[in-house]
Amino acid sequence: MSEAEIGTTFYMYTPSTPNGVIVNSGALSTMVAYGFNDRKQTHIFTHGFNSNSQGSSSFDIYDAFLEVEGANVFAVDWRNGANVANYNKARQNIRVVGNQIAIFAEGLGQSFSKIELAGHSLGAHASGYAGEALKNKGYTVSRITGLDPAGPGFSGESNSGCRLDPSDADFVDNIHTDDDTYGSSTDMGHVDFYPNGGSSQPNCLTDIASCSHSKVKNYYAESILATTCKFTSYDCSSWANYEAGQCTSCGGVFGCCNYMGYWATSSCTGKRYLKTNGKPTYCIS
Repeated sequence: MSEAEIGTTFYMYTPSTPNGVIVNSGALSTMVAYGFNDRKQTHIFTHGFNSNSQGSSSFDIYDAFLEVEGANVFAVDWRNGANVANYNKARQNIRVVGNQIAIFAEGLGQSFSKIELAGHSLGAHASGYAGEALKNKGYTVSRITGLDPAGPGFSGESNSGCRLDPSDADFVDNIHTDDDTYGSSTDMGHVDFYPNGGSSQPNCLTDIASCSHSKVKNYYAESILATTCKFTSYDCSSWANYEAGQCTSCGGVFGCCNYMGYWATSSCTGKRYLKTNGKPTYCIS
């Protein structure tokens, strides 16, 4: 589909405009008038397949960023390209969307050290394409967070240019919650988190795959607001070994630990496991 057919819309949320306003790419003076502050962190979030940017779980993420950072938050809404009967067509559309995100980010005129991208499902790969497009222009975004990156058409893809991968940003972290149906079991970041083994999330009793695929947004929103319990995850050779209690310490022979979600750092890389509760509060102390 063409850019016109996809009709990508950018919504901006700031402390001055918490309910959101539609902004045009490159219209920086308008954004400033609505509260854009280039001294604040900027988060650009992209939804996934068969979705849009206005769902309640997405608003939880935007609101959390506003509460914790007073940040600039942009939601990328490409619903016309995402809500199509053919998944492969939507998968092709994210190339277009990724390029639009890159152009939008560049038009902010902000230091890329302050720009972070995040996306759910196909939106994770769109964010990766945006990061790649920016690198081709000599820029590097500080971070990309993949929320259960889409699996079909991407899992096992050896050409990293065809999916989200660690070269797309200074730091790439992913959370896998449905790694055997809609999501992916392929590690695509500097660190990849597999809560509850990466599939069949707790309290997903019907339509388990879809529920698990979406649950990642709940985890991520909670992680932003976390002050004490920050989703500590552990280095382990497998989920089975983690469940057997073989990987419950940090440091030494057990390897380092990392926090899943907002508080993740680049100092501890690789695959990480943890358990969560089935309902809020999801983090287990």
